[in-house]
Amino acid sequence: ESASDCVAVGYGYVQQTMTATVFRTDNSGATWVRDPGPAGIAELRGVSCFSATGCEAVGANAAGVGVALRSRNGGATWWRQHVPSEITKLNSVACRSAAVCEAAGSRAGSGAMLGTADGGATWTSQSVPAGVRSLSAVSCPSARTCAAAGQTSGGSAAILRTTSGGAAW
Repeated sequence: ESASDCVAVGYGYVQQTMTATVFRTDNSGATWVRDPGPAGIAELRGVSCFSATGCEAVGANAAGVGVALRSRNGGATWWRQHVPSEITKLNSVACRSAAVCEAAGSRAGSGAMLGTADGGATWTSQSVPAGVRSLSAVSCPSARTCAAAGQTSGGSAAILRTTSGGAAW
């Protein structure tokens, strides 16, 4: 992302239907353009921009299946990527480059971490420790180190860390 370009995502209700929304600015936030999210996407919960025009966004569709989307034009247009079908929602994404991203979310009854090393062409499920119910945030301060936060099955905070680029959490 550049100093003046930014993309934000979210969701709300339009005529009692949950609908994703994308907000874009190219003037440091002085003005924002609001675009409807891609058709069939109910909610966008996280976005990570790895360049002035390249961004990855995550969320869920209306059927409760996790989604990952890629933009190459600053959020004006989004392309869907294949996410494993057991993923029910993705809440956060962190891209270390155009090729390498981590996404945090949930699958039925447990937390979920996904990783891609090819720009989202392939998202792979990563092993999450037992007892983690959901993951709501992920941040990657370096090429192989990331931290994810969420909640355990017992309701306590869960903090996961990898120093292997997601191979082990």
